[in-house]
Amino acid sequence: MNKKIIIDCDPGIDDAFALLYAFKEPSIDIELITTVSGNVSVDKTTANAIGMVNMAKQDIRVVRGARRPLVDNPRFADNIHGVSGLGTYTFEGIDLQSHEHDDVVRELYEAIMNSEEKITLVPIGPFTNIARLLLLHPEVKDKIEAISIMGGGIKGGNYNMAAEFNVVVDPEAAAVMFNSGIPIIMAGLDVTEKALLYPAQLEEIAKIPTIGAFLEEIVKSNPRPQRGDSLLQLNDVLAIMVLTHPEIFTIEDLYVDVELYGSVSRGWTLADQRRYDRHPINTKVMTDLDYTKFSELLMERLHRYE
Repeated sequence: MNKKIIIDCDPGIDDAFALLYAFKEPSIDIELITTVSGNVSVDKTTANAIGMVNMAKQDIRVVRGARRPLVDNPRFADNIHGVSGLGTYTFEGIDLQSHEHDDVVRELYEAIMNSEEKITLVPIGPFTNIARLLLLHPEVKDKIEAISIMGGGIKGGNYNMAAEFNVVVDPEAAAVMFNSGIPIIMAGLDVTEKALLYPAQLEEIAKIPTIGAFLEEIVKSNPRPQRGDSLLQLNDVLAIMVLTHPEIFTIEDLYVDVELYGSVSRGWTLADQRRYDRHPINTKVMTDLDYTKFSELLMERLHRYE
């Protein structure tokens, strides 16, 4: 039986790879895609998600979500992802008027409660939509199998020395999620910094009909310095890939919580790694991956667009 998932995202260059991968993963059914303010504004992330659904000829509903975090003012990463969120690429002709009155909490609630099987949530942007759902409708917890996230990192941060971007944008939302009692699977910086895309792979991807030219453009327009000769960290793909191919990853069971008050550590995902007197485990933390198998799986799914 396929795993039913809801993807909550803020596309985003690496989100684009995650969505296009997920569309061709035969072992999952995507019930809904919701968007959130993160890499760029929620209007732009919504337009990007709709554009990719249309590009891939998918029949999946996209719902616009939160415009701002629970407490803080919005902050964006357009210096990394470009003004549109997809580097220099902009989807033309996307009509957002029909999404003006989207109620993301209601849509999430109904999709989860009306499902015959438990749903896995896959938030790969800031966690505002997920926290609002859990705060307003705690009864949904019994219908959620797990929450597989891209975010955090027990090694430290990328936005600052302590915090990863998706968490620091809305630390209160992340804290609600980690303390919800729902099992968390965490693709944090510990593993995502090893999920790299290289020039030879992009050259191969660029030849794929439908999506190749699009992915090539958004990668090449990414201004962020990368590791060695790599072109991009494929952060968000891992939160989806682990659901059907956990054997690719090294996973450690830990208790993880979010620092909310530190003057230099707000948004830090802190793990209890003590041998004794530990908190109860709430998170499966991905710490490593078999890069060869990861790369082969990614490329095989993308080649399905041929």
